[in-house]
Amino acid sequence: MGKQAFLFDMDGTLIDSMDYWNNLKHRVCDLYFKRTGVKIVLSEKEQQKIEMLSTKRAIRYINENHSASVDFDLDCAVDIARFYETECKLKPNVTYTLELLKSKGARMAVCTATPKALAERALKALGIRDYFKFVITPEQVKGGKFHKPIFYVSAFLLRCRIKNLVLIDDAPYALSTAERTGCKTVAMHDEYRKEKITDEGTLQCENFAELYEYIKENGGI
Repeated sequence: MGKQAFLFDMDGTLIDSMDYWNNLKHRVCDLYFKRTGVKIVLSEKEQQKIEMLSTKRAIRYINENHSASVDFDLDCAVDIARFYETECKLKPNVTYTLELLKSKGARMAVCTATPKALAERALKALGIRDYFKFVITPEQVKGGKFHKPIFYVSAFLLRCRIKNLVLIDDAPYALSTAERTGCKTVAMHDEYRKEKITDEGTLQCENFAELYEYIKENGGI
């Protein structure tokens, strides 16, 4: 167990934030109105359309169809920072699990697509930053969890072999990439994750209580 190291995803895994991100694209018009005073009214059909798009693609669609200049950084940045600093919550039993791993001498870090500065603020606000050796993002390793290098770099920084690195994540693409590097993985369920996990993961867990019990019983993953 002492040789294992753990790499945690943040959004949808450690913190309950995917619902916020899923709904952000539906709120960009209100945020744009606050900045400019210009009101954008989306039809029911348009609301259904953007439901199928990522936030940035939804913004592009709105701008193209309403001759608007909604800007992700200008219109969303303040609201996102507010969410991470004052509103986001830990998933249940996260702290107990981190404390268990710490007691066993496990080295831990966070690997997230969220900008590093925001991730650091969120983890500090939630009182769990000190459990982690570092926070790594696509700002440090291009391509993030879509590509293998971020896992090799994380293993190096955590001073473990890649086969002893365990990724805990709710995103199928991240789990798949990690497994191709030789990592062990824990597929963590998140009710707001639209891309559902099927058979990804060395271990599949519905929640951190389940993961806690597994580690307590088995000593590791």
